[in-house]
Amino acid sequence: EVQITGYFAALQRAASSLKITPHPQLLRHASDGDAAAFAVIVVLHAIGREGFTRSHLDPSVPRARVQFGVEFRRVNRRPVITGVSSHFEDREGAREMILSGLSVRDPDLRPEDKLAFALSATEGTVAFAALRGSDVSGQMTTAELNQHLNSLTIV
Repeated sequence: EVQITGYFAALQRAASSLKITPHPQLLRHASDGDAAAFAVIVVLHAIGREGFTRSHLDPSVPRARVQFGVEFRRVNRRPVITGVSSHFEDREGAREMILSGLSVRDPDLRPEDKLAFALSATEGTVAFAALRGSDVSGQMTTAELNQHLNSLTIV
């Protein structure tokens, strides 16, 4: 709970620029280490204007009380790229190499969210989805990205 006591004009300024910063340990003690929720209560005591003041303990002092809940999730956990194989081999003389078994997971994305990607080849050309070149990039959902990663090809 935050209690602010002051002149009317000062209270207006204070209330319009109030910034509340949660303690850095908040997520570490939550039951879900990636989410936290807390309530914010702000009580304003208007003790008057300059030259005319009353104690904030005076029951006739105007008060305003606002309470609201805040919930947030830790943002931007890193995506995870996994592969079935630890290495890929090319047959000599083969015109292309398919890198199958790759997948991507991003714990922060909803199924409809788009994930930005960039692929490049130092030698040869990347063939991915309908894209082809030494550097390809774009955005697609994780499901779309994983579908196309099954046929990622170096030409």
